[in-house]
Amino acid sequence: MVCGSRLRPLDGETRAREKTLRAAVLLSVWAPFATFVALLLGRSTTQAADFVRRTVEFGAVLGSWLAFRRVQRVSDAERRQIERSVRVVVGVALLLSALAILVLAVVKWLKPTPTGNVVLGFVIAALGAGVNAWFWARYERFERQERSPIVTAQARLYRAKTLVDVAVLVALGSLWIFGDNTVGHVIDLAGSVVVALYLAWSSYGQLTHADATPVLRDHGASE
Repeated sequence: MVCGSRLRPLDGETRAREKTLRAAVLLSVWAPFATFVALLLGRSTTQAADFVRRTVEFGAVLGSWLAFRRVQRVSDAERRQIERSVRVVVGVALLLSALAILVLAVVKWLKPTPTGNVVLGFVIAALGAGVNAWFWARYERFERQERSPIVTAQARLYRAKTLVDVAVLVALGSLWIFGDNTVGHVIDLAGSVVVALYLAWSSYGQLTHADATPVLRDHGASE
């Protein structure tokens, strides 16, 4: 049996990182369902974009956790292949999501529909921003202690998630304050475009750096 295929013993720091990745998965799994309910109530373009984004990001977080567990028991060559495969799959998913969101924005612009109650969506975005900021800070702390490709990726992913949640808060807050008038709709559509651009730019980083070691690293990462 190849020695590299055996499960490597985890030290305390590695266990702490694995637990944080697992907690991120458990806290992310509810997000697509909650945002879908908020979308049914609010019918906002930004909420539709946010539902797609959170669904894709849950897949990215889940894939990162599984990859982290897997690379503890494989050879270096297989580890690099696993990371490359995850990057390509996530990159394609992000690109398709960005295109879907842009289509939704165009349809909403050409054929406006009344917006419903966006309060639930606003609350979900606020909670998401707080949780994502906490994970961002935690991954940054891990990164300062010891560099790790997957941890670096997660720190940057959660930084982006936090910033996009702030953009969603601004868009939904404008609808809450201004309602269905021109100002509210323009900011709502702008919010969905911001989310789509974030996904497209992240996808570009994934696909153009597919041979890089880190998985799920954001577009601005460098070796």
